[in-house]
This record gives sequence, structure tokens and C-alpha cells, in this order.
Amino acid sequence: MKPIVVTGVKLKTLQCCTVESVPLFQNTELPSFVNMHSMKDQYLQLVEGDTTQLSCQASGKPKPEIRWFKDGDELSSDYNSVGSNWLLTLSDMAVSDGGRYMCNVFNRVGSLNYTYIVKVTGMYFLICTSLMTTFWLCIVCTQF
Repeated sequence: MKPIVVTGVKLKTLQCCTVESVPLFQNTELPSFVNMHSMKDQYLQLVEGDTTQLSCQASGKPKPEIRWFKDGDELSSDYNSVGSNWLLTLSDMAVSDGGRYMCNVFNRVGSLNYTYIVKVTGMYFLICTSLMTTFWLCIVCTQF
């Protein structure tokens, strides 16, 4: 909806000369994700030591900015940038790195969010022992 601008009004006689429609924000676009196919599955299952990248590439006018959050807390400014870096790189993952990662893409016209749910499990290892000479007992364990 465009606001209506009234010009040339005389208060005593209420004569109106022109009415024109002016867009609220000229030459602007709401942020939108550029390629949803490049965005990974919303649910990620990783193992300790893994590295992954989360993508939130977006366009809009003016060029959107991006902020990253983990479990509702904004990540440090090292992770937040304007326009050119739409990736959050998570390296050498630990179990404690699991959580809800949200990107908030915004400009003066609006904003949008995308949330990744990341679960990190401990590394698996195998413990085997010989039971007598013909049987082996093996147990798969995770490290917490």
C-alpha cells in the first residue's frame, strides 16, 4: 500500500490541488534468500572433529546485512558481516557446539531468519576382547 501525499491544501477553504501516490521506500527490496537449494538441510548430525558451513545467502536493496545466533545469543562480530560472506564455518566441532544456529538477514525494509539445528555426537570407537580363543566380544562406544 502506498501512502497518499497531499500538496497545496489551504486550511480555511480545504481546497486540494494534487494528490499523488509515493512508494514508502523507493528503489528498495525486502531481503530474500538467493538459492534455497544451496542451504543445507535444517537438521545436521555431525561427529566431533567435523567441519561444516551454514549458508544464508540473500539479496535485497539495500544490500542486506547478516547476523548469526547460537541458541538465541548473537555470535561475535567475527561471524557477522555485510553481504559478501553468507557462510558460517564451524570447525573442529565438539559436542558442546551443538544447538540452534540462526541467521538473521536484514536491511531497512525488513528481515528474515533461517534456523539450523545441529547435533554433535562423540566419536565412536570399538572395544574388543577375546573370550576364550574362538570368540570375540566387541562393543561400540561413544566418547562424551
